[in-house]
Amino acid sequence: MLILLPRLAAFLGVIALMGLSSASLLPPPPADGTLRLATYNVHYIWLNREEGSWSVGDWERRKAPLDEAFKALQVDVVAFQEMESFSFSRNTMKLTLDWLLAKNL
Repeated sequence: MLILLPRLAAFLGVIALMGLSSASLLPPPPADGTLRLATYNVHYIWLNREEGSWSVGDWERRKAPLDEAFKALQVDVVAFQEMESFSFSRNTMKLTLDWLLAKNL
């Protein structure tokens, strides 16, 4: 019985956290004259993988939420991490960068 109590407490903690709205996690509106900076790890994409973690198929699932998060940041400058698209050949394709530019210019 004592073993179950920590697990029950953890479970109830997770349930309580699920009640928080995602809006409460967003930054407040910027004050006039404020320069807002952010960093965002978007993770790379393996172009030779059709499914699984960090694959092209996974990118298809991640790209709309990425654009939503980018817009919600309300910042002036974003430093992106791992914005590469990899393959085993010479490649200049950048799926993440191209996607965000197309959606936000």
